[in-house]
Amino acid sequence: MRLRTFLRTSLLALAALALAACGGGSDQTVDPGSTTTLEGAVFKGVTRNAVVTAWGFNDDGELVELASGTSSANGGFSLTLPAGYRGVIRIVATASQPPAAPTEMRCDAPSGCAVHDNDGNLVDTADFGEWFPVAADFSLRAVATVTLNGIQMVNLTPLSTLAADWAALYPQGLDASSVLDANTRIAAAFGFQLADLNLPLHDVTDPLFAGIADSKTLRLSLLMAAFAEVAAQNHVS
Repeated sequence: MRLRTFLRTSLLALAALALAACGGGSDQTVDPGSTTTLEGAVFKGVTRNAVVTAWGFNDDGELVELASGTSSANGGFSLTLPAGYRGVIRIVATASQPPAAPTEMRCDAPSGCAVHDNDGNLVDTADFGEWFPVAADFSLRAVATVTLNGIQMVNLTPLSTLAADWAALYPQGLDASSVLDANTRIAAAFGFQLADLNLPLHDVTDPLFAGIADSKTLRLSLLMAAFAEVAAQNHVS
């Protein structure tokens, strides 16, 4: 079973517990003097050299690429959106193609992490703390609404992926209402506030991790490792 299937199953189970919100609409207001920079981390285990792309909607409602970049050695990314963009965005992290700088993840599952080839075959196991190449179909997603100038934090994690996929299932599709509701419900389902989803994340394989993380960051980072551990137990990458 692949991680995507595991996340989709979790998503459907959570969706069955709540009514989908409806109404609302996307809001894109042109303000030529303002710029927003998205900052965050690609994290299911620290993921480096991932291609991070932000997508938005034009005046005709068509999906357009707004910005693209690459995650750093600690999984961080920074994308500056076109000046004046306001409204819903979809951020996606994928594997580099071709892998001149291969996208790699640090294994944060105590049981080790399954390594698959591009056909989904189990080929190896990475030990806790080791880097390993992600599969070609690797993807983490997030949805957010750009409403401010300056820096807006958006992490790409299993939780943000659940929220992004859930928001897309709402009757009206992706708009400010569905994005807010899906992210809020996913956060609450795992015992967090909405803002907690975008806290700075820390590498749990770092020996200093427990000493430098505050309680919320500690809990959020360990939850990401728990996803990895469940995946490892089921031979999922």
